Amino acid sequence: MRHSFASLRLAAWYRDGEDVVAKLPLLSTYLGHASIAATQRYLTILPETQLAASERFRSYGGSLIAGAGDDHALT
Repeated sequence: MRHSFASLRLAAWYRDGEDVVAKLPLLSTYLGHASIAATQRYLTILPETQLAASERFRSYGGSLIAGAGDDHALT
């Protein structure tokens, strides 16, 4: 049940657009762990979570690439 709870909570945070990195310490505390590293073994990456994380990364990476042309001229 701990695995399901942790994995589903992570998926819900991604689905809701939450700052997952900021929320992980809360999940760790809720599960009674002393560190996030101890919580990692309970996190199974669900297809929904993987897709949401990939989309977020793609969006972040795209904004970095788009912004790079504004500050640097290619020669």
